Amino acid sequence: HERRALVHNAVPKAAAIILGRRRVLSGIHWRDDLIVTAAEAIGGTDQVTVLLNGDELTADTIATDLTTDVAILRVRSRSPSTVGADRTSTPSDTAATAPDAVTRAANTGAANVPPSLRVGETIAVVGRTLRGPTAIWGTIQLVGPAWNSRRGGKIDQRLELDVGFDPSFEGAAVIDTSGNIVAMAVPGPNGRVLGIPAATIEAVVAKV
Repeated sequence: HERRALVHNAVPKAAAIILGRRRVLSGIHWRDDLIVTAAEAIGGTDQVTVLLNGDELTADTIATDLTTDVAILRVRSRSPSTVGADRTSTPSDTAATAPDAVTRAANTGAANVPPSLRVGETIAVVGRTLRGPTAIWGTIQLVGPAWNSRRGGKIDQRLELDVGFDPSFEGAAVIDTSGNIVAMAVPGPNGRVLGIPAATIEAVVAKV
């Protein structure tokens, strides 16, 4: 029941990002009208369609930092009261998907990240596809110090995840057992799954 509740509470933060006709990846409703996702997957795309809790939205790519693999999208012409609202929710879902709850969760996601993560700690990767939300449980396989990516970006912490992974999870939220967004899941070299820490994402967002 606790696991189900954690995933349920994280679902309003999960977005599906449609690239062209075939490629769909995940994103995170970071705060307000901002969505973050994997920069490598977005590439040079200037505009995408975003599915977020029953809404089909247009978003512009406002920053693509390939050095940290963080892309920032801004949803077009939507007021904070409607971004992330779930038009298909049932009455029992209202508390978890109400717009103010979504905005509050997105605003506090990075601030609630614990100061340290441990090897073996349970995590969930929460994303979204065209068919709806998706989630998978796993563990943190490796925790290391800050490192520089091959493109020269500083990543605040080395996080490797032991988790099943397919392309739809690229850019998805990694949550801990307290429900905090601790990282964004991206594919790494040699079949590894990496977590881009929330602190690194927030640093890119702050610059923008």
